[in-house]
Amino acid sequence: MGRGVILPRRRAPSLLTLFLRPAPSNGRVDPEVVGRKGLLHLQCVLASSAATTPEGALEQAAAALHAVHGIDPQALLERLSRRERRGSTVLGKGVAIPHADMWKLGRPQAAFVRLQRPCLVHRSLVSCFFVLVAPRPALAVDRAMLQYYSRLLVDDDFQRRLHGAFGATDLWRAFREAEWPRDASAVRPRKRGAAGAYDSLTGAPGPAGIS
Repeated sequence: MGRGVILPRRRAPSLLTLFLRPAPSNGRVDPEVVGRKGLLHLQCVLASSAATTPEGALEQAAAALHAVHGIDPQALLERLSRRERRGSTVLGKGVAIPHADMWKLGRPQAAFVRLQRPCLVHRSLVSCFFVLVAPRPALAVDRAMLQYYSRLLVDDDFQRRLHGAFGATDLWRAFREAEWPRDASAVRPRKRGAAGAYDSLTGAPGPAGIS
């Protein structure tokens, strides 16, 4: 018999590649809604912020979310600060994902701030802030979305895109191409104390949502 054919070794797919695979068709995914109403609006992307403190970065994110979506900036900053006091939202690799939930919010929204120079946050240098806001009370689907972006933001391939992007449009496009392939962007009815609300830090059920 002849010698066997030696096939080249296939490179294992990165975490980002795995996340970008289409979600299974289970009736929950609505591509038209996600495509029309993505999580991150272009005007909520700040590609070269001069902020020198995490407070300054969050203030700019809150101002952008207010200008685009009408979110109360002071109420949002208070919620973000309250969440941060419970534990750091720094992910590592120069990224933090401050998050909170708020009443009177119809769907999740986000803002992204990339600093000109890193600032110190809980003894870690951070140059990128991905601020995620979910309707209150936060549901299990919102917690899954938080976990997805927490992994995406520290993925090596996505990190190269974040730091290599020239401006807001390039950053926005990177997030759009990596959009969470589920229905978190769709409007969902919510009630106070709704069953299935989750605490984003511990994953424990709780009617108060992310606090």
